[in-house]
Amino acid sequence: MRLFPFLYLSVEKGNFLYFFFIAFLFAGTFLCRSLCRHFGKKFAHEFVLVLLWMNFAFHFLKQLNPFYLADFPFSIGRSSLENFCALLICAAPFIYLSKNRYLKDYLYYVGILSGIVVYLIPTGALGRDLSSMDNLLETIRFYGCHFPLVAVPVVMVDAGLHELDYHRLPALPFLFVAANAIVLLNGVLMSFVFRFPGWPHTLEEFIDRAGFVNQSATFGPPPSLDPILGWLYPYLIPGLMTFVVDGTRYFTPCVYLFFPVALVTLVFGPVLCFPFEKRHMKLDIEGLRQKAMLRRRNRARR
Repeated sequence: MRLFPFLYLSVEKGNFLYFFFIAFLFAGTFLCRSLCRHFGKKFAHEFVLVLLWMNFAFHFLKQLNPFYLADFPFSIGRSSLENFCALLICAAPFIYLSKNRYLKDYLYYVGILSGIVVYLIPTGALGRDLSSMDNLLETIRFYGCHFPLVAVPVVMVDAGLHELDYHRLPALPFLFVAANAIVLLNGVLMSFVFRFPGWPHTLEEFIDRAGFVNQSATFGPPPSLDPILGWLYPYLIPGLMTFVVDGTRYFTPCVYLFFPVALVTLVFGPVLCFPFEKRHMKLDIEGLRQKAMLRRRNRARR
């Protein structure tokens, strides 16, 4: 159903709606943080729980949207753990309620980065005709379900509901690869359920980078990125990142992501935790400085 038959609206890179939603993300996150600072830690805890469980519920209730009903039963796969964001949305309430500091770190770092990336590259919203009610609802849901991925981690740490420690950053690449493995298993299951007996029967079909199971780049970057990244593929670590079968290069499923994610963690991890860890970092730097001075004094005495 078209709401405005004579008006075409859509999110396009660089247009007003594109920047409007990005502004909404940062302004909304700032507002959530301010509210929780004003009303205290107990309110922040309940606020986080409400956001997380609502997001969890909408991940499945979106099947009631005509946008998904039109593609039923295949649309059920969209409510599975089809990608990193879907996995994090489903796991976030349980991670938050757990006492596992490493998983909460994952929720913080990966939630913020993935949420921001989605708003910067909103592939699920680009080009949709928003004069259609189905597309409008789906676009609102798309942006709405990724908003808590940024707002919740910020509130969670800012309100003291979780304490960061940058010494735990090296665990992130391992957790990321494990999450990718879960997405892979989900993709295999969904592919088998919805495509049997047309399920891939050969290794080449199964690890096709343009295939259904590769939504989170489990089997390598999508072919659309080859013009940009293709020059790099021959230099990747053999075995750990790529392997060759009959002259064709393939990516080592899940594991190949460890090194790129480790690099991203090295660059962005300290930046994301610095507002909350700057005192800890300064103390460590001072400790290293004192040890260096002590070594120099010991050498001088000799």
